[in-house]
Amino acid sequence: MLAVVLCWAYSPIGIHIGLQSYSPGHLALLRFLVASLFMGVVALVRGIGLPRLRDAPWLMVLGLFAIVIHHVALNTGQRWVSPGASSVLAQSTPIFSTFIAAIWLKESVSAWRWCWVGTGLVGA
Repeated sequence: MLAVVLCWAYSPIGIHIGLQSYSPGHLALLRFLVASLFMGVVALVRGIGLPRLRDAPWLMVLGLFAIVIHHVALNTGQRWVSPGASSVLAQSTPIFSTFIAAIWLKESVSAWRWCWVGTGLVGA
């Protein structure tokens, strides 16, 4: 869990470095090609099957909005924002998500969970 939080905390710096050599669209494509290869290997090792054919349209819509548009927009925005400012903005997401979960969804938020939100902010 710590590795995931730290990778997420430092991703704006990696994006900033990647944008020195790649366009925002190419960088998003490269990131998800690498992620797809990694997850393909995980799926093979764990024996995870292919999705059902009827789920394919919804997966494509989800991929368009959650992957393509989001990451191309993120990479484009990071061309004009420093990695530090971008990191702080990105790391504020868990704070707001946790507040929303606690206030509107009535989730109990333990000190342990707040510790991990803080760990992400420390990485920023």
